[in-house]
Amino acid sequence: MNHAGTPGPERIVVVGFGPVAARLVEHLEPLVARGVAAVTVIGEEPHAAYNRVLVADVAVGRTRESAIRLADAAALAVRGIDVRLGARVARVDRPFRRVLLDDGRSVDYDRLVLATGSRPVLPPLAGVDGASLPPGVGFLRDLTDARLLAEAMTAERRIVVLGGGILGIEAALAAAEEGARVTLVHTGRAPMERFLGDGAQVLGAALARTGITVVGGSSTGLTLDDDGRFSGLVLAGGTCVEGGALVIACGVRPRTELADGCDLNTAAGILVDHDLRALDTQDVWAIGDCAEIRCWDAACVACSGVTAPRGLIAPGWQRADRRGRPSPPSWRRVRPPSPLPIRLIAAARSCSSRPGGGAPPPPVRRMRTPGPWNPGSPWPSGPIPGTDVTRR
Repeated sequence: MNHAGTPGPERIVVVGFGPVAARLVEHLEPLVARGVAAVTVIGEEPHAAYNRVLVADVAVGRTRESAIRLADAAALAVRGIDVRLGARVARVDRPFRRVLLDDGRSVDYDRLVLATGSRPVLPPLAGVDGASLPPGVGFLRDLTDARLLAEAMTAERRIVVLGGGILGIEAALAAAEEGARVTLVHTGRAPMERFLGDGAQVLGAALARTGITVVGGSSTGLTLDDDGRFSGLVLAGGTCVEGGALVIACGVRPRTELADGCDLNTAAGILVDHDLRALDTQDVWAIGDCAEIRCWDAACVACSGVTAPRGLIAPGWQRADRRGRPSPPSWRRVRPPSPLPIRLIAAARSCSSRPGGGAPPPPVRRMRTPGPWNPGSPWPSGPIPGTDVTRR
């Protein structure tokens, strides 16, 4: 019986159809097949879920779009899941348990899962706003961005990558390795200086050896050609880095606008407890890049450090596994992910500075497989033992 008090499956609405939502839906399929759940997935993009980590590979021609697909909307529909692509949620009416779309339609729910992900950060650039980017400027966040970069590479334009973090470096390397002329613009003395310290100079030299032009400086604006297309990135001091395409890779920010609009608790992300339930709610959950685990317990050790989402796909998949499948009570609490990339960088620094090696890589915890979920019980929660969360 659903929350409306009528016989029938529980209505689960998932807002967002990225990699984490796709993983969750996989776990909900058996419940749909048994008739105990009715699942609706609302995706803003016209495409079903795909692996965003590999978007750069699509852009430079290393792989096809079809190879990074994580879900098939038609196949899900055959299995009884209502998938709505190209649909945007205008707001959530929590008192009536209703999701309202911008086209006037609405979807009622008993349980709501927000998997709205994150959006790329647009740094302050004179003459640019987030509503409309000039032709030739993109984020390399989705398949539309990948197609724009692919077109620039085909036209043999110089590609400027703004951002010296992991995403920016990966984009620059992917393009350079496929023969493009690339300039990487970063702040500080060298890319990733904040994490690597003096070792960042070594990274900068290694990038230069691949043919990438590495430029340090703070960006202030763009120059456009007579057709209004990107032609250069202006740095503080007046230097202009010329190019035919700009890839902005300055980090991401959790999407919390729907949560803010329906009075959920938010900080950097949507605040959830260790069961990934939105704080002070009984019927709303959040997973993936938009969720920030921070319970109300001031003495909670797991929530005492940095709790903001880090934009990593593996923790999101792990949480989807934990949310979508049950577990014994002893595994109920979900902990915020450790800063794995920083740990790996630290291990690499240690190895490079010690003769004969250094610190071993962080251990991988193996888990066991849980039993079936009783649909009459509360939403299943806890870590999912025995799951390889990085493999689809």
